[in-house]
Amino acid sequence: MAKRKNRGGPVEVKPAPPVVNLDAEKPKEEGAAKTEKKLELFEYEGKKYYMGQPGANLMLKVLKEARSGGMIVAVGTLLYELIGEEAFDTLMDIDDLEDEELNAIIERVMHFSMGKLDAVLGG
Repeated sequence: MAKRKNRGGPVEVKPAPPVVNLDAEKPKEEGAAKTEKKLELFEYEGKKYYMGQPGANLMLKVLKEARSGGMIVAVGTLLYELIGEEAFDTLMDIDDLEDEELNAIIERVMHFSMGKLDAVLGG
């Protein structure tokens, strides 16, 4: 690696990461089972509702929403995108939904989403 001097002495300059080819075909693992993309979120009236696993592109959308509309808008977008219209409408239609119940659902969504956000941001 090339070295250059600064006030504190020589510093190693790391080469830039390679260009990413998003068009490249992703390798398929032979015999790999199709992975489930849904995570159980809540149960209501005997029916289970699921959330999708957040993708890297959704995390970018949420970051943009936070910048332009604030965190409440960003969390609303994240929640709606991951749980879908049916689960969102179901929650809205529960007249006696308690704050603690909604908070627990949002916490579950955030738990899985923040892990993805950390991965996207290199944390």
